[in-house]
Amino acid sequence: MVTDGVWLPAPPELSLHLGHVHVWRFTLDQDACRRYQSTASLSDSERQRASRFHFQADSNRYVVSRNVLRILLGRYLNRRPQDVEIGYSEHGKPFLVEARGAPPIRFNLSHSGDYTLYAFAHDHEVGIDVERIRALHDFETIATQVFTGAEQRLIAGAPHAEKLASFFRLWSRKEAFVKAVGHGLSAPLHEISVVTNSVETPGGDGPGRERLTWCLQDLQCTPSYAAALVTQGQANSVAYWIV
Repeated sequence: MVTDGVWLPAPPELSLHLGHVHVWRFTLDQDACRRYQSTASLSDSERQRASRFHFQADSNRYVVSRNVLRILLGRYLNRRPQDVEIGYSEHGKPFLVEARGAPPIRFNLSHSGDYTLYAFAHDHEVGIDVERIRALHDFETIATQVFTGAEQRLIAGAPHAEKLASFFRLWSRKEAFVKAVGHGLSAPLHEISVVTNSVETPGGDGPGRERLTWCLQDLQCTPSYAAALVTQGQANSVAYWIV
């Protein structure tokens, strides 16, 4: 089902087909935090990470976002949330530790402010990022350090009132891309251009490796947030669900 950027309640039965992407939006309000605050379904490493946050509110958001992730994965896999095993790559990208016969689901998540976004795809990598647009007095200086020349020119050419939103829109695209590829922020951000809606990277190992195409698109979360989705190859359809 293609929802064209319109966020809708999810159907009772979820079916994730090859070439389809499901994007979920979850609102981190007080009721939600109380409802999903238990750490019972989290792994030991996730509990340890939750305990290391300086502010309790940040720890709560982390716990809630991971709980909701397991609930959603459990719906796709027909498992209890506590039976969903999640691993993390060297650069921190989460992945499903698949049981025999389980569908090859790839996923990613991001949270900022009051929202968490999740992306799920069948058998191809995805990356997602959401950023609350907030006052950042040195954003133009930051842009010179992490953005390409084309990206800096895009910000410079935007109307004054839109420069900050332009910065966060590009930043969300860049974050979503490096999360999809799996490099995290160890990637050379100033060498990765996200001005266009596709990026190519080498694929596989050894000579003759084929290049991979990554497709980028902006997401409409709310007016005060910037968000982006990156998929390995062009998605046939994208559905937008509300948790």
